[in-house]
Amino acid sequence: MKRTDSIRRIPLLLLTVLLIMMAVKWIAPVILLNIYFPYYQPGSEWISEDQIICISVSEERDPKRKGDSYVATTLVQFEGETYTAEIIQEGQRLISLCLKNEDGVICRTITLCGTMPNSGTLYLYPSNGGSPNQRRLLNGAERISVYRISP
Repeated sequence: MKRTDSIRRIPLLLLTVLLIMMAVKWIAPVILLNIYFPYYQPGSEWISEDQIICISVSEERDPKRKGDSYVATTLVQFEGETYTAEIIQEGQRLISLCLKNEDGVICRTITLCGTMPNSGTLYLYPSNGGSPNQRRLLNGAERISVYRISP
């Protein structure tokens, strides 16, 4: 009788393990995005493979943001122009790149999905099927990969 009960529990155990593995695969990058986002890593430098996005994080705390966030300078190449930008986390995965003109006024906002598989890599994907601005920023690529290049 005991052996039969043990055998019946095996599919339930396998299903539980499978669900845990799927949760870790899909939820962990979102959690890491909120923990390891570049603005939370003082003194770090970040750059995308194609140099479209460059982020330089200072050692100075940012009074405009909550938590242990630091002041960052972000440069974004878009349509042949270089913009200073602010990156705003909008919820769990959405990230807005707020491009500013020479007067510091936001002139364009591009919202993307973001994930961080580890503390040194930020992936940015199109959201909601990809707006024209998202497609122009990605320039045909599936995603933008931004890597930390300094500690």
